[in-house]
Amino acid sequence: MVTRFVPSGVAALKQAADHLKFSRRSDWSFSPSVGGFEPAAQCKAPLILVQNDRVAFGIVPDLVALDRKTLKRCSHALDLDVPGGPTLAVGFMPAKLVRHAVFSLDAARTWTADTPLENSYYLFVTATAPPAQAYRQVVRMGYDMCWTGYWLLRWRASQLPGSDAILPRCQRLAQFMIARQSRGGMLPTRFADSGAVEEVRSRTVKAETGPVVLFLWELYRQGRSPKWLEAAKRGLDFLDRDVIPLRQWYDFETFWSCSPRKVKFDQRSGQWPANNLALGQTVAAYLAA
Repeated sequence: MVTRFVPSGVAALKQAADHLKFSRRSDWSFSPSVGGFEPAAQCKAPLILVQNDRVAFGIVPDLVALDRKTLKRCSHALDLDVPGGPTLAVGFMPAKLVRHAVFSLDAARTWTADTPLENSYYLFVTATAPPAQAYRQVVRMGYDMCWTGYWLLRWRASQLPGSDAILPRCQRLAQFMIARQSRGGMLPTRFADSGAVEEVRSRTVKAETGPVVLFLWELYRQGRSPKWLEAAKRGLDFLDRDVIPLRQWYDFETFWSCSPRKVKFDQRSGQWPANNLALGQTVAAYLAA
């Protein structure tokens, strides 16, 4: 979907956004941020969604259509208001920091537009999703899946209730991951709806190979299949060669969470951008090995 605003001269605006109402009561919702307001530059997962039984409706912003010049004029954001509709909004809406990485609409701010604006986004609609599970059809991150899988396996190892289905489910996830492992050993974590690897995005967050290796080590400890062991070793070789010597600890938090950065060497500090999320998980993977 694309809505286009063409001002005649200089226009003073509060916002330029589309507001869509879900026609049913929401019994389950998804937003990546407390309060439901998420500026594009802070996106942890670019999706807002509401669901009633098997019917779900969501909005995914077209982040590729945004550029720095446009975002400096006004932030592009998602806004989910469950009591007020439910209403899902997407577009150019000024943001203000509430606390840490939590933002809200800055209703007092006015901004100007003197050139055309395009609000570009995708609609997600389904009537066949399992209850409370529709978001899984949109948010596909191998990092999150493997980190969850690791803790499920730890749950199983502790012989806690409900663990019977954990091992076969984790084995299916591991098979999906190693079937997409690169020749160099990187374990990609970004995938299209078809299951195909998003190569550029996966390589941008290449340190996320570490938590996938941690998941594979734990699976090997419990399942003893040599293919999990081989894939884990190749992943460690990749980290040894392409991440650790360069200190390129690129993961989701480094670029798209509460502290957005560019993939650019910092001359002043002599470092690449880094974050310690995947670093800590990689240390745990080496200890497990």
